[in-house]
Amino acid sequence: MAESLVGSPNNFHPDALLVLASQITDFKPMRFCRWNLVVSVLVLGAIAGCSRIPVDVVPVSGQITLDGQPLAGATVTFQPIRSPADEKVVSGGSVGHTDSAGRFELRLIDPDVPGAAVGKHAVTITTATTSSDDAARPQGERVPAPWRDGSKTFEVPPQGTKAADLALP
Repeated sequence: MAESLVGSPNNFHPDALLVLASQITDFKPMRFCRWNLVVSVLVLGAIAGCSRIPVDVVPVSGQITLDGQPLAGATVTFQPIRSPADEKVVSGGSVGHTDSAGRFELRLIDPDVPGAAVGKHAVTITTATTSSDDAARPQGERVPAPWRDGSKTFEVPPQGTKAADLALP
C-alpha cells in the first residue's frame, strides 16, 4: 500500500509519511495529535500565566496645578513604595505627561500599559527639559524642590482614580 501512496516524486500523496511511519514504528496518528494538543495547551497556558502585565494595575489620571494654574508640559512619575514586611512583588513605576490643562494619565514604564500599581507611591514632577548635549544642565524647571525629590507620596486606591490631583504651591 505504501508504494501506491508514494508513487513518483511528482505524484506524492500527503498521507504517505503517516502511513509509512505507522507501518514502520507502530505510529498512532491520533495519539500524536492528542499529544500536540496537550503540549500546545500547556505552552499557551504558561505564556498566559507568565504575562508581564501585573494584576494590581489600575487606571490613574488627574490634574497638576502650580499656584492654582494648570501646569502644562510637566512629567509626573509614580514609583511604588514597598514596605519591608510586604512580600508581594510590586510592579514598576508609572509616568505621565501633562497637557495644556495640566491633565495627565499614568502608564506603566515596563510593560507599557495604562495605569499604576495599587498602593503607596513616591511622586516626582518636573518641567525641566534637556538638550542633546549631555553636559548641559536641564532648563526651565518651575516645580518646587519637594515635588522633585520623591518626598511627596500618593496612595493609589484598588479601584483606580480619575482624581489624582496634585496642587503645587
